[in-house]
Amino acid sequence: MTIEERYRRRYKPGDTPWDVGQPDFNLIEVVTQKPVLSCKVLDIGCGTGDNSIWLAQNGFQVTGTDTSDIALEMAKEKASKANAECDFRLVDFLKSKIEGAPFGFVFDRGCFHSFSSENDRRRFARNVAAHLEEAGLWLTIVGNADEHRQGPGPPQRTAGDIILAVEPYLELLSLTSSHFGSNRPNPPRAWRCLMQKRHVTRFGEGVSMTLSKREIKNALKQWNLAWDNHDLEGVMKLFHDEVFFENWTGGKAIGKEALRKAWAPWFANHGGFRFTEEDTFIDEEEQKVLYRWQLEWPSFEKGYEGRPEKRRGVDVFHFKDGKIIKKLTYSKTTIEIEGERVPLHP
Repeated sequence: MTIEERYRRRYKPGDTPWDVGQPDFNLIEVVTQKPVLSCKVLDIGCGTGDNSIWLAQNGFQVTGTDTSDIALEMAKEKASKANAECDFRLVDFLKSKIEGAPFGFVFDRGCFHSFSSENDRRRFARNVAAHLEEAGLWLTIVGNADEHRQGPGPPQRTAGDIILAVEPYLELLSLTSSHFGSNRPNPPRAWRCLMQKRHVTRFGEGVSMTLSKREIKNALKQWNLAWDNHDLEGVMKLFHDEVFFENWTGGKAIGKEALRKAWAPWFANHGGFRFTEEDTFIDEEEQKVLYRWQLEWPSFEKGYEGRPEKRRGVDVFHFKDGKIIKKLTYSKTTIEIEGERVPLHP
């Protein structure tokens, strides 16, 4: 059963615990406190319209979408009674381009988190960015996996799930622990996540996404954490599909899958390797990084096998569309094994 079918079936008998009959306080606080200025708004998964109506009453031009015709009929009736002008549409956000784009603000409450697949959440984030104007904002309210609950409730996602999905399309402005607006005495915990569309530089008909210096630092921080956890898939997430890699011996891998295949045996038998960042230089304009590192691991050098080794080197990264498209690795020709300086042999 698809997500759309599941929601339709629940709206028919009125099995909709998320529909609390009032706008969510998280939306109200963000819009009024940031503040978010009057603009065109897209409310994805608008349901019976309470959030769309509140936005319209506060000066926004609102388009609300949902896959449930029952919910949209209720939303139209509520909007009419409230004398609020909203444009409600029966449409699948992931499959259709929404008329009226670009929008200055996108809101969803429990729609993004409905997708269990990382690829689907990434598609959702990419589509949100495609519907936003430059520097446009997206506020999503997401079930919080930090809550260990008994019984039913909204889907739960980790902070990492959110971050991995939205990169490189949006910049994370804030990610705070909250709870859903609810009529329950103990409402489900939630992530309140506010993001901004990244700056894009256009070349001809193509679009190239550029990362700020701070965004590159944050991406490399997450990447380094994946290395320390010996998490190959976590490491691969930052690589472009067409990545070119060359190591200090001249060994090459072209393409993300070839690189994953080349590194898989190393990660499977890693021996507890650990990289330490010693220095990083970032050229934001050129989207290039010079990264100086120290590697500690059991040595593979002849005559020193298994003994603690330290080696130092430099990586040169080239970024494209928020991903590493080229990685060139250089190592010093002398390494340290148990305090002894040893010439490095290819």
